[in-house]
Amino acid sequence: MRFAFRFSILFLFLFALFLLVGVAAGAPPSGFFLLSLFFLFAGGFGYWLLRPRSAPAESLTAAVREMKRGDFSARAAVPAEDTLAPLGQALNEMAEELQKTLAALQEQKRVQDTTLETLSEAVLAADAEGKIIFANSVLTSIFDLEGGPVGQPFHLVFRQPALLSAFEKVLQDGGSESVQIKETFPTHRVVNVYLTVPEKARTVRVVAVFTDVTQSYRLEQVRKDFVANASHELRTPLAVIKGYVETLEDGLIAPLERKKVFATLNQNIQRMGDLIEDLLHLSKLESPEFTLKREKLLVLDVVQTVVSSLKPQAVTKRQLLAVEVPPQLSLVGDRVELEVALKNLLENAIHYTGPGGRVTLSARSQNGGVEITVVDSGIGIPSQDLGRIFERFYRVDRSRSREEGGTGLGLSIVKHIAEAHGGRVEVESEVGKGSKFTLVIPG
Repeated sequence: MRFAFRFSILFLFLFALFLLVGVAAGAPPSGFFLLSLFFLFAGGFGYWLLRPRSAPAESLTAAVREMKRGDFSARAAVPAEDTLAPLGQALNEMAEELQKTLAALQEQKRVQDTTLETLSEAVLAADAEGKIIFANSVLTSIFDLEGGPVGQPFHLVFRQPALLSAFEKVLQDGGSESVQIKETFPTHRVVNVYLTVPEKARTVRVVAVFTDVTQSYRLEQVRKDFVANASHELRTPLAVIKGYVETLEDGLIAPLERKKVFATLNQNIQRMGDLIEDLLHLSKLESPEFTLKREKLLVLDVVQTVVSSLKPQAVTKRQLLAVEVPPQLSLVGDRVELEVALKNLLENAIHYTGPGGRVTLSARSQNGGVEITVVDSGIGIPSQDLGRIFERFYRVDRSRSREEGGTGLGLSIVKHIAEAHGGRVEVESEVGKGSKFTLVIPG
């Protein structure tokens, strides 16, 4: 099309030049007129002849230009009878194959991106210069990276010496490396990192996989602490029992002192029994097979059962033990487990409240559920300890707790029972003024 147009412009220019030359030379009008008609006819015939010839070539050129821009949906329009038809057909077929291949690659990339984003591990890829060229969102989440790490050098994003050393080794020498990094600020975190060189990769030199094992690390620490604490708690009464038994065997205890010795032995045996019982109870609550035996209960019945079992202790310390529970207030829960939870709360209140103090056990309906509260006028709990009192074996005053016969597991059991019911346990306390524990059981 453009070639024919250019031919027409050139012909008109030559025709105008011919007219000017003819007029200047004084050519005869008749001959000049016939010659002019011949030129016009020849020009028109040439335009007609060249126009269909140039259109397929221009269509091919336009299609190639669009494909160069990345638009593989462009097609060349070439008539079947044209000599350029085979070239146009080949170009169209190539464009169609490229379009299918590009669509398949885009789909594959979407699948890979989705897969990488749904992984629990963080994945990172770096080029031969050590610059990060890919990172999924998990990496940003684990390390609280702002602005995204893509495009930045690895050594500017991560500052851990062990990780940087492993990265440089893989980057320079290839192979694979594993390293564990630990952070304590701003949060405690433990991450395992595996670095390797992918096979047959062109732009990617190093791939790093980050696995956050903080929770597993914490659970392992909890397990170790639990074993250590349980061993310590059992070792103390065992040492007392062993010492007295050896003394009795040697006959070094006077007959009048034996009653006191047997009372001490019995107390430590009871302490060991309570500890083992609480450990078994905790194990049962944490078991996947554990299920509550739910039934509709009158809260006052459960409260009175617990109060009756502990009232002698309160009387001994001349404490006022008050119950403020509506007679018709009910809930759905496991009676045995709720009694255990309330007994632990009430027993702690009595133990840590001095002679002449007051302990109040109340309940009310709240947000469709029931809140059971134990309030005492005891020694209170320091604010720095409030966040840890529900941990196993944690004691605010270790010596006094052991003297009172506590196992250090009571509040942990209360928390597990509350959570098993879908509820929670809350605490408010002030040193020297007392504590308030609230057991929340949803409806």
